[in-house]
This record gives sequence, C-alpha cells and structure tokens, in this order.
Amino acid sequence: MTSVLLRDSLGDWTDFDVAGYRLGEFLGVIPPERSFGTVKGSFGTEHYWPSR
Repeated sequence: MTSVLLRDSLGDWTDFDVAGYRLGEFLGVIPPERSFGTVKGSFGTEHYWPSR
C-alpha cells in the first residue's frame, strides 16, 4: 500500500466533491476499492449553494 499525504492528494483539487472524496479516502471513511463514481451521490454539493 502506498502512503499518500493529504496535502499531496488535495494539492491540485478544483472540485468540492472530489476534495471530499479524497478526504474521505484519506480518513478511511471511503474504502480504497470504492471509486469516486460509486460514492458521488453522497456529496451533492450543488444542492447546498443558493440559487443565483
């Protein structure tokens, strides 16, 4: 297993959902065998932003 620092994993993030996925992976909440596509529905940040 390769050890990755959180700052390296999030160093180039541009999307809140991907950042949440990488953080969850780092914390062990999301198992390493789960891909982003299988857990994306858990984030849904677009529902938290006010309409413009």
